[in-house]
Amino acid sequence: MEKKKILTYVDSVIREHVSLFDDNVEIGMDSNLADLGVESLDVLVVVMTIESEQKITIPDDVVYHLKTVGELVDFIAMAKK
Repeated sequence: MEKKKILTYVDSVIREHVSLFDDNVEIGMDSNLADLGVESLDVLVVVMTIESEQKITIPDDVVYHLKTVGELVDFIAMAKK
């Protein structure tokens, strides 16, 4: 799965599970999760959704250190290889 498709997927998961924002907010690889309003509990919900839908496991130590959308996209890309 290419990173652009993964980014689009992660964008949709974040928008669905985080009562974020208006649709004008752009989510990109450099987007900081905290700046998007994604709190620690939200990160867990997003990660659990991704793990379930993509049939991957994201280790806790990776989850706890996620700062940007790009880091999450990169991990998913690596796990899907």
